[in-house]
Amino acid sequence: MDQALQEAGGSGERKNSVLEGLYDVSRETRQQAPDGASRDLGIIANGQLALHYWITAFGTNRAYAEQLGLSGIGQAMQTSLDEAKAANERHNEIAATIMGA
Repeated sequence: MDQALQEAGGSGERKNSVLEGLYDVSRETRQQAPDGASRDLGIIANGQLALHYWITAFGTNRAYAEQLGLSGIGQAMQTSLDEAKAANERHNEIAATIMGA
């Protein structure tokens, strides 16, 4: 995202309150979990919330870049989108293993 912002002429690092909020929820989940499996499943679920945020961000930015003719940025966003989707699927697999499915 930083590289895409720079290539599009933007600058400056910004605080991401959405991701900070997700981290806070994850920390609370870990602290309040009654057992290890619940803690691990909570960590996975909160990780997926962050991944879904990134999936949305990458997909939206890819579409904007393509509309603006910034094909390099669009390709980079697609690569990141594919990676985030694959990570989300891996989280599903890990959760299923923990739950014994």
